[in-house]
Amino acid sequence: MNNLACYYESIKDYHNAVKYYLMAFAFDDKSEIDQILLDKNYTEHKILLVKGLFQKHGQIFNDEKYATSILFILEQHIDKEDIDDDLVKIISHINIKYFTKCSKLLLLTKKILLEKIELIELHFNYAPDSKGCQEAKNDFIERLV
Repeated sequence: MNNLACYYESIKDYHNAVKYYLMAFAFDDKSEIDQILLDKNYTEHKILLVKGLFQKHGQIFNDEKYATSILFILEQHIDKEDIDDDLVKIISHINIKYFTKCSKLLLLTKKILLEKIELIELHFNYAPDSKGCQEAKNDFIERLV
């Protein structure tokens, strides 16, 4: 899988490259993804990889090794591009204890997201079903972007 991913990356077909990196990751071949995430040079396909990892393997964002690398990639991306709703979800999902080595801007963004989401949850905690809270969170994230 990694060989296919490397091939697609070499021809700059990043969507297919990310697809095969994620397949390799699912089969416990994490070497290439580790290498990509730990590489300090920013490339556009890294953010696609981070989004794919979050969608398919969100639990790795609780691992300090991956979380700190992903935060570094997010910092680099924020300097170049706007934050979309997927990135807001990723930032809000990563545990705040991993934000100690990142920029103050990213830490402030995380704190504001936590505060606003807690305010939204406060109004919906006692609702008969929790659908209202989830809809309000999604609406809030969409309005941010």
